[in-house]
Amino acid sequence: MVLLQWFEETRFSDWVLTSMIGFPLMLSLHAVGMAISVGLLIVLNLRLLGLFRVISWSFMLRVLGLVWLGLCVNFLSGVALFLPRGAEYVRDPAFITKMFLICAGVSITCYLRKVLACKSESWQANRGAPPQLRFCAVVSIFVWFGAIMSGRLIAYVGPF
Repeated sequence: MVLLQWFEETRFSDWVLTSMIGFPLMLSLHAVGMAISVGLLIVLNLRLLGLFRVISWSFMLRVLGLVWLGLCVNFLSGVALFLPRGAEYVRDPAFITKMFLICAGVSITCYLRKVLACKSESWQANRGAPPQLRFCAVVSIFVWFGAIMSGRLIAYVGPF
């Protein structure tokens, strides 16, 4: 907690909280990163479920590079938004839930990328993925929507 309180007192944290550009910039970057990463992941998951059959599996694999870019933008902007209020956020159930769901979502995404890279060539282009991956896709959609919803609740729930 001492480290988090120290971060709250840095010039950067002060800039994020009090400047005319700090908070709006970080929040905007967070929203853009989320739109890129989660938006493309939803498309990938819907493709795994059998929709968007005109999109090839190899293209979906390449698109995952943009997903990682969006996640990096989210990570950096998220850290910038966390530092000014870190001591408060680590006791917030909405924040803890968000972090858990993001870890789960990233793990699922890593698994899906591995399976796409190794096995998607053998799948028929006009069909969905195997049943176990369809289940994974449904879970992924719920996990990412849960992360977004819990992130929004941070502003309203507050610490324990």
